Amino acid sequence: MDEWAIQVVGEPRSISRLRGALGEVVREDDGMYFLADPSWQEAQHWEDVDAAGRALLTRLNGLLRILGSENDPLRFGGVVLLKEAGGRDYYEKATGTMGMSGSAVEEHIGPEGEPVPPPPGPLGGWLRRAEGDSKLEEAVRLFATANDWFDLYKVYELARAGLGGQSSVDELLTRPLRNRLTQTAQHHRHADKPLPKAPLTFEEADRVVAQLLVAWLA
Repeated sequence: MDEWAIQVVGEPRSISRLRGALGEVVREDDGMYFLADPSWQEAQHWEDVDAAGRALLTRLNGLLRILGSENDPLRFGGVVLLKEAGGRDYYEKATGTMGMSGSAVEEHIGPEGEPVPPPPGPLGGWLRRAEGDSKLEEAVRLFATANDWFDLYKVYELARAGLGGQSSVDELLTRPLRNRLTQTAQHHRHADKPLPKAPLTFEEADRVVAQLLVAWLA
């Protein structure tokens, strides 16, 4: 039968992690990659798949960012109907430029000389965990696009609450590191707040918040 899907574009490492996490949900065709989630197959209109697909990619990008900066964001390439008889029907925008950029995926060769699937890693379990907790899902979604101190601090506040409060955060980070994080963030959020003696860079703060999210996801 025909399948609703979205085209997914990304760098090789991110695509490999996606394949390891979602397995057969990921389709490959002529160097392009598609997600065909079973829950989309009853959709009556492509716009429903569009909304669900964009939401899923946002969660995935948040989780990829938690894994590390070497994982570039996945990009949305449009809604596609994969035809049972072959071929694809595109809806809205799925450009040729996007389709070309996903052709080189990391491949692991087994002892018999055949490609073996990438290891599953934590992404699949994290995705299921986030989907089962609305606050955790919100934190992951915000983290996907947290490019300033205001949004990063919102993620920190959600993680602090999800982990059980400040004492739990201090057990994970140590109190001095937590103070450096929060005081640096408050300086950038409020002009009258001084920097701590050893402020964090945004990149360092990003990794600290990611550490909290990993603990919450676990």
